[in-house]
Amino acid sequence: MANFSPSIVVNHFADIESLEIEYSSFSGFRMVQLEKGPFDCHIYRLILDEAIFEFRHLNTPLRVWGEKSAENLTFELVISPIYGSYLSHGFNITSGTLYGFDSGRGIDLRLPKNTLMGTLIVKKAIFEECLNAVE
Repeated sequence: MANFSPSIVVNHFADIESLEIEYSSFSGFRMVQLEKGPFDCHIYRLILDEAIFEFRHLNTPLRVWGEKSAENLTFELVISPIYGSYLSHGFNITSGTLYGFDSGRGIDLRLPKNTLMGTLIVKKAIFEECLNAVE
């Protein structure tokens, strides 16, 4: 039996530069804060062998753009009520919308302040194996 050792990681970012560096190790994302004021972002991750569950709370509007990893599928879900403009590639996102799973398309997001998002990042090969298993 394989050694299964999940881990939980909690991060707090008080500036956008640190947040961008955190994601630069596995993505080509760029970020810019859309409103002056203090920056506050909390990220909670459950890291499994083949997937990552991530929850992010952001206190200020943010623009995020760039390329996704070709080896992963990313499923995003807005958990909190949305107060402001939440856009993906220019289209409005509403609470409860599942989006982001097109691995051939980059990221182009405008996130409002006080947003809680949930994310599942899973290796594309594992996802395809599961699809084949359930036909």
